[in-house]
Amino acid sequence: MKIKLNKFFKMTIRKKLSVSFVIMLIVPTVIIGASSYFSSKNSLEKEMMRAASENVIL
Repeated sequence: MKIKLNKFFKMTIRKKLSVSFVIMLIVPTVIIGASSYFSSKNSLEKEMMRAASENVIL
């Protein structure tokens, strides 16, 4: 673990900023993507259940 931390601290400012910006871009993107996926999944499941129950009633 110390070796990895030492590598990070020995990096130049430019590389540290680049890594930080990449992490700052990836984390929110993953959160938004997961949120959208689960929201869509729930909406589709509700719509499928509604359509199925409507077809059974007919």
